[in-house]
Parts: sequence; structure tokens; C-alpha cells
Amino acid sequence: LLARARWEGEQAELGKIVKHTRYVYLATTYAETSVTFPVRFVVDSGLVSDPIWDPQITGWNVATRWHTQAGCLQRRGRVGRHMEGEVFRLYTRTTFSQSMPIHPVPALQREPLDRFILAALRAGLNLSTISGISDFDGREMSRAKWNLAQRGAVDLDGYITEQGRLLQALPAQSIDAAKFLQVSEILGCDIEVATFLGFCAGNMQLFLEGIEGERAYLAYRRGCRDDLDFYLRLFHSWEIHQSSKKEGLKWSKAAGLNHAAFVKIAETRERLLRPFMRN
Repeated sequence: LLARARWEGEQAELGKIVKHTRYVYLATTYAETSVTFPVRFVVDSGLVSDPIWDPQITGWNVATRWHTQAGCLQRRGRVGRHMEGEVFRLYTRTTFSQSMPIHPVPALQREPLDRFILAALRAGLNLSTISGISDFDGREMSRAKWNLAQRGAVDLDGYITEQGRLLQALPAQSIDAAKFLQVSEILGCDIEVATFLGFCAGNMQLFLEGIEGERAYLAYRRGCRDDLDFYLRLFHSWEIHQSSKKEGLKWSKAAGLNHAAFVKIAETRERLLRPFMRN
């Protein structure tokens, strides 16, 4: 069960319960709090692989580590809602009490600070005030300040510029993606860039599982100069066959494409392009 799955799809899958059949769900941390379904047993590894921003490599670091005590208690709470159940923990009491943190690290300490800083600047603060907040990683604060200065988002006195207000208003995942989108609009290729950013928005499975998906991948990949060419070809082929929801779903299945993933990409593209639409 993945966070990117649509709720209707989850309900449909969880509703296909056949009597006298054992079901095994392999779930991400999404299943801890966001969805309830009938289970009798929970096997908890005690591990988690959530991405954490690393300012040293200026990228996301996905490393397997011990979960928090609060998160493991949430996993235990998956049973006992619809029926009696048992929890099997694959770690010791000592590991739980000594190796696992009690609570998760706040989101602001796990993500890039660029957007937070711009929002604070837009509220009237300046960089010297924000830099005094001791809860933030000093390396990330320095990186974010340098990055915003390079993008023209702050002036020499540490206040937000008009460029910074524009970048902060664009609904891209990062300031760099917002700058990418801004430049693309000036160059007249914003639709292509917004489509590409839609593919980059999440780790989505674009093709169906099995031989149909493999054949589709090879067919669409053939002749592409690079990943951008590949993604644009994929989306264009999907988009021109979406005359209706029913027909679009039927075509996607026949073509070996994951229809739900492309719907999500289309929604992201529309959201990214909305600030540039003219009446």
C-alpha cells in the first residue's frame, strides 16, 4: 500500500475479500495512520526508509534506519479495530527503548529550508532574524541562503525581492524547479517543462506489471534521444487518447500504461501551469 495510490483504488482492492483466503499486505508507512483495513496480524520490522534532505550532498538521502517509538505504536494499532489480532515485533525491548527515538524529527529539519525561508521573508522577517533560530541545521541554513541569493530571491540586506516573491508563489517542489519553470515560460517551452516536472514529482510506476508493461516500455523507449524525449512521447501518446475517462482507462490498459500514474502527472502539470495561464 503506497501513499501515491488513490483512495478509490485502495477501497476497491481491500473490498475484494474472498472467504477462506489469506491476504498479505506489504505496506509503506502510509498504512500506519492514513488507511484502515481488516487485518488479524501485523509483522513490524521496526525499520523505516523515509527520505531525509542532506545539505552536504544537496539531495535526498533514503537510508534504512530504526523507526520511532511513536511510529511503532501506530503500527501496533492497525490490529484490534475490526477484529482481534496479534503483533509480531522483529526487534527487542532493548532496541525499542534505547535505539529508537521517541518522536520523529520535525519536518522542517528533514526538508530543504529554501521555501520556508522565502515564506518567512515574505511575512516581513529578514535573513539575520531567521538565521538565529537554533533548531535548524547550520549547514542547511547556509546552503539555503546561498541558493536564494544565487537565484536573485533576496537582496544584499537579506530581504525578499520581487523575484523571490514570484519563485515562492510558483507551486513547484523546490526553488530550483520553480526557477526552471520560470525560465521555461520565458523561452516558450513551459508546457514541456511542466510535463517533465510532473514525471519527477514522485516515484510512480508508469507501466503495468508483466509482459505487457515490458513490451510497452521497449516500444516507447525505442528511438528516444534522452529521458525528456521519452517522457514527452509517453505523455503525448496517453493524452491524445483521453476523450473520456472510460475510453482513456481502456486505452491505457491496452497500451500497457498505468492510467492512475498519468492522471497524477496531468494534475501536477496543470497545477504548475496555472500561474502562467492568461484569461
